[in-house]
Amino acid sequence: MKKKLHLIILFVFVQNIIYSQQIVKPGFDPNEYRNALLINSQFMDSTYRIKSRKPLANQIFRSEIMGLDNQWDFWIDHRGVGIISIRGTAPTKDSWLANFYAAMVSAKGEVKRGDGHIFKYQLAESDKAYVHIGWLIGLSYMGEDIAAFILKNYQNGMRNFEIVGHSQGGALAMLVRSYLAYLPKPLPSDIYLKTYASAAPKPGNMAFAYDFNLVTRDGWAFRVVNPLDWVPEMPFSIQRTTDLNQVNPIAEMKKKKDKTKEVKSKNKAPWILKLYVKHIVNKLDRKTRKAQKTYSKVLGKKANLLVNKSIKGLEHPDFEESFNYMPCGSPVILQPTQAYFTQFIDGKAENAFIHHMYDPYLFLLNQNYPEKE
Repeated sequence: MKKKLHLIILFVFVQNIIYSQQIVKPGFDPNEYRNALLINSQFMDSTYRIKSRKPLANQIFRSEIMGLDNQWDFWIDHRGVGIISIRGTAPTKDSWLANFYAAMVSAKGEVKRGDGHIFKYQLAESDKAYVHIGWLIGLSYMGEDIAAFILKNYQNGMRNFEIVGHSQGGALAMLVRSYLAYLPKPLPSDIYLKTYASAAPKPGNMAFAYDFNLVTRDGWAFRVVNPLDWVPEMPFSIQRTTDLNQVNPIAEMKKKKDKTKEVKSKNKAPWILKLYVKHIVNKLDRKTRKAQKTYSKVLGKKANLLVNKSIKGLEHPDFEESFNYMPCGSPVILQPTQAYFTQFIDGKAENAFIHHMYDPYLFLLNQNYPEKE
């Protein structure tokens, strides 16, 4: 009995030494991403799960299904790194509704969930940063629990964590990472936190992307893309003149005459040319404004009616007059090879996800970053 107790104490001591060291390093690591794909695919049924190999990790926890059918896991891999794995789109109405509920809202504010809990959040420094409302709802149900889980494991000696997700899960992984960056009480400085957003759509506007890239700079967050995959191109993006930084020549053109005397005095262009340019700018601005309002109506107000049927009592910030979606994270491009086209025949309308699922991403990873024997 005494010998067994000594072995347990020794195991805990060694485990704490391993956990407290910096294992997760900056920079894209193909082996980390490969294991992240294997872990994340465990959410899927046997049809879509990667069956060629098992992840080098053990599942410790799986959350309940919440929000718009959102779910997350916690794994510990073979190195002692804690992996937060976020589920992508599930084959349910509510999960797909989360994708289509694509109006933009402020990256700062609060969401009153269907259970009455008020989720306060900040995802960026700038007041001009906006994010996807459907995925923000998912964050409102899991963000606080993930933060608490990280801190609990930190208290037990763990210092290394990864946030991973594929497709919708990749977009949520980015929002989770930004949420953790702006907690009212910051995470301990000796936590090493890395993000792999695989096949991820665009989670917010340019101001949000700037901020995300800043807080994860120097190789701590990656957006992994198959160039043939259409999902990273979504949602549709519309850039209006109001999406530009405030100081710009187009904004000056749109000002009233009595407010532009100083600008005009410095602008030596012929008046007929300035008049023509202003006419073109106003025409283009009307087109993009109309398009943005249409998108916001269909993917905002109309989708909101369906969301309120699924989550009664939900309240969130008002929609912003913007649809300027931008990708974020350091890009890792998995370039298709001739062998890839032999394995994955170009998708037709009835097979639109052929370039999006786990298997093509794993195949291209192995083609672009062969495993070392």
